Amino acid sequence: MARNQVVLFLIFILINSNYLFSQGTFVEYLHPVYKFLERMEAKGFIENFADEVKPISRIKIANFLSILYDKRFVLEDNERKFLDYYLDEFSYEIFSNLNRYEILIGKHKFNLTSKKPKFLYAYAEPKKFSFFLKSYFSGFYFAKSKSRNAKFLEEGGKFYGNIIDLIGFEFDAKNGIVTGDKEVLKFYKEIRYNFKLYEKPESKFFDRSFGYLSLEFPYFYFKIGKDRNTIGYGRDKLILSDNSRDFGRFEFHFNYKSLSFDYFHGWLKLTPLDPISVSYQYMAHHRIAFSPSKNLKLGFGESVVYSRQSISIDYLNPFNFFKNVEHQTKDQDNALMYFDVEALPLKNFKLYSTFLIDDIDFEKIGKNWYGNKTAFQLGLSHFSNFFSYPVTLTIEYKKIEPYTYTHHLPERKYAIDDLPLGAEQPPNSYRFDFGLDLYPTPEFQLEINYSFTKWGSNYLDENGTFINVGGDINVYRRSFDSEYVKFLDGKRVRMHLLEISLFYEFIRNIKFQSKLNYSITSENASTLIFNIGLISFL
Repeated sequence: MARNQVVLFLIFILINSNYLFSQGTFVEYLHPVYKFLERMEAKGFIENFADEVKPISRIKIANFLSILYDKRFVLEDNERKFLDYYLDEFSYEIFSNLNRYEILIGKHKFNLTSKKPKFLYAYAEPKKFSFFLKSYFSGFYFAKSKSRNAKFLEEGGKFYGNIIDLIGFEFDAKNGIVTGDKEVLKFYKEIRYNFKLYEKPESKFFDRSFGYLSLEFPYFYFKIGKDRNTIGYGRDKLILSDNSRDFGRFEFHFNYKSLSFDYFHGWLKLTPLDPISVSYQYMAHHRIAFSPSKNLKLGFGESVVYSRQSISIDYLNPFNFFKNVEHQTKDQDNALMYFDVEALPLKNFKLYSTFLIDDIDFEKIGKNWYGNKTAFQLGLSHFSNFFSYPVTLTIEYKKIEPYTYTHHLPERKYAIDDLPLGAEQPPNSYRFDFGLDLYPTPEFQLEINYSFTKWGSNYLDENGTFINVGGDINVYRRSFDSEYVKFLDGKRVRMHLLEISLFYEFIRNIKFQSKLNYSITSENASTLIFNIGLISFL
């Protein structure tokens, strides 16, 4: 009987799918439309823009743009330019036609230099079927010094679309080649974890891809596949960042007005145990959030990294308490919980904070016990104008206690292949970030960020003995290490980092990009990496 009811429900959904305002495709997590909508929320033009978990579906982004379109006459002139730019990009989701696109293949006149978004091919029958195809090319020159440089070329493409505004799909594949010193590329997050490129010293070819299938309804969606997912606030996110490689996962999301619930279960990697068996490393996460008032958002979430030869049903259950499950396994898993808050205390201001608890013993709070592993983040953004150009100023403080993210079983640390899933900032450190983002036009972006980090690192004493103070995510406390640690114990290291990024889209979908990373430590070790190149997504 239950099975028949499920079948009837699915048939009902298919028959009535014309009434759904869903499509099931998602907006890449670094897309600049997120920053535009964040600004619009801080100025009071939209509400409930929850971008703590990315990516967000195209139709949700389109819904926010539609709200702004209705309010366009109260926006400033420059804000309307940004709105018009994104209305063009999301015009199919908003206006249900392809009139604002340039399409190369088909019965269309194609103008490469026009300001319209461009596709190799696009086809759409609203509420029935849509298909979009783009090519991709990028070429970059990376330089660390005159003798240490690399050239990077990558090409590929992607397609995405939906069926009856219910089933969404996307596939993205790229292949590339690196010549020169490929170690220079290890600061480039999208490449440094690529297995094929760094498999052998002589390797110079690499590939990467992602794809997913989704079912989206008015208030929730299901998705299975792989794309980049981030969770948290700020540039270097405490919960899930872009520091390590992406991974396959099953997820679902519920959202009604200000109430939201997110869950995913992911497959991180496998580790051979012996010639005939393997152990899989998994990650699960859930988060619930709501707004008790218009300008306040509260969230609570949990993440866990565990290793088994098969999936744990306890973590496959979205509505379980992961910390309790960890205790039932005698602390064999690595579960953490966190609380986050976002407030809009004044117009044009955004305040955000996250408090993460990896492990804690309330009886030992304030006693420097190594097992009290926490992290804290506090940030403030101000959205203003500079000669009528949108400017965002951000200041952020982040403190990570010793041993946070580590685990006594190495395969269950909060990382993939030694690269952290959360913040790149090491344990036993604090960091200040000062950011300035300037957007003169939708086609031009200048982003500047300066950070100062003070870190108590592990070190070798005068006898050559390794001293562990909890300053490395890959080194857990050993049985003979001190049970008590003091924040910033160890070798004091000061690190300064200046990052400047410039983007200029001189033709729609063809973008010039340049980045500079300059870092210097208290030991006078400095690194300057510069890259310049071109990205084409036609």
